[in-house]
Amino acid sequence: MGKKQSVHKQEFYSLQQEIACPVQQFLSKLNAKAEHLNFNLKCCSCHQPNSYAQEMVPDQLTVGLADRGIKGEVLAKASQLTSRQNSILFKPWRRERSK
Repeated sequence: MGKKQSVHKQEFYSLQQEIACPVQQFLSKLNAKAEHLNFNLKCCSCHQPNSYAQEMVPDQLTVGLADRGIKGEVLAKASQLTSRQNSILFKPWRRERSK
């Protein structure tokens, strides 16, 4: 039997960028870990699952950045991004996960 969702979530939330690790590699790590998670909520009206992974991966990317200066810049500019700009930056999560 595989790991429970709570274990995968804890591992996801604890991921931190290593100092020598490029941001793109850290993002790939987050995406890979998120593949094991069920970041879905059921719609109240149609009962279909809706993924919220597109919000979780960028959030954890920001939280886990090693460089405090870059993290500060990202946080300062994040409020200026529209949701459309944010979805373009993190396009890998726009696709539907296959089960």
